Amino acid sequence: MLTFLIAGINLVLGLAAVLGELQFLRERGLGYEAVAFGAVFLALGFAVRKGIDRRVDRDDHALRRRWDPRRGDVDQRGGPAADGGSCFA
Repeated sequence: MLTFLIAGINLVLGLAAVLGELQFLRERGLGYEAVAFGAVFLALGFAVRKGIDRRVDRDDHALRRRWDPRRGDVDQRGGPAADGGSCFA
């Protein structure tokens, strides 16, 4: 994901500027701020990734719970076939 790329570039360049004392990078504004910015983006990337994984798991569980393979449609708790229609129409 793009978030991890942004985090990685900021962390690497920021740490190189701070630990390596590279004046070239420091003049361009890289330093502790870039490391903090990279850490924030890394945390946001993991949070979004975890949220997406939870959403997919929850949706898969809900579909498995409502699917009735004997009838070939969704049960009466709701869904496309609850009104007598077909799931595949």
